[in-house]
Amino acid sequence: MKTIFTLSIVAVHIAALAAAQSTSVSSTYNTDISNYDFDDSSFNYCQGDFPSSASYVPVANATLEFVQVVVRHGDRSPALVAPHQDATWNCDKYSENVYLKSDTTSEVSSSALVNQKTEIPVWNGKYGYSNQLWKGSCNVGELTDIGKAQHESLGAKLRSIYVEKLNFLPYWLSNVNQVYVRTTHYHRTKTSAESLLGGIWPFRGISANMAIPMHTYPEEIETMEANSNACPAINKVWMDIIGSDSYQKFFKGQNALMTKLARILDASGPIWTMVWDGYFDTLFTR
Repeated sequence: MKTIFTLSIVAVHIAALAAAQSTSVSSTYNTDISNYDFDDSSFNYCQGDFPSSASYVPVANATLEFVQVVVRHGDRSPALVAPHQDATWNCDKYSENVYLKSDTTSEVSSSALVNQKTEIPVWNGKYGYSNQLWKGSCNVGELTDIGKAQHESLGAKLRSIYVEKLNFLPYWLSNVNQVYVRTTHYHRTKTSAESLLGGIWPFRGISANMAIPMHTYPEEIETMEANSNACPAINKVWMDIIGSDSYQKFFKGQNALMTKLARILDASGPIWTMVWDGYFDTLFTR
């Protein structure tokens, strides 16, 4: 039997909104927010629960044939840069060594092995340059060292179930065709996948024939995020949402808080005054 393990790493969220029918807009998007009953007392946005081999129970009278894992990227630096950054974001504890190899050449003829690094220059915020970026070694929206460790730990947990407990996946991955990896084009999703695979099959070599193919779609046709280029209906659904009475009522009720936060952060512009995206991104990543 050929065992197949598929892994999908999603950048933000799968665009399910486009499936909504326009005729249901008034009832779907005009529910007062106070009517939603969501208990988040035990919810940790920064770290979800890990699967456990100790609590894993195989399905009765069933044979495992296929494993598919769909996960988000791990902990990341902010994707939107607030003014006057003084935080430190680190992304270089795990070295990212890469090289290019043509399928028609031997490995000896490959390009040089390089270690990719993000550098925050010493003049950042000095000598007349505005202080637009933080300290450390992270680009905007990049997977942090914490995020890489999260996925490595998740991979180890999956290994304990599907490799060590069930013997479903191979102990050593010698046939890379047994796994299919799909990520979005974002750097943080790709490094999340790399970290997760490193947890499932640690201590693998870097020879070209052992490289696990990691599949992405071009940005214009990506379907694992809310992409209006691939699904134009998303724009209409979004406009229906923000134009609804309940959204406008909620938004107007937040004006005082939003104005206060903008003043504290010295932030201006639509991303800070029209939507919550800037504050969500800046505060939740911390």
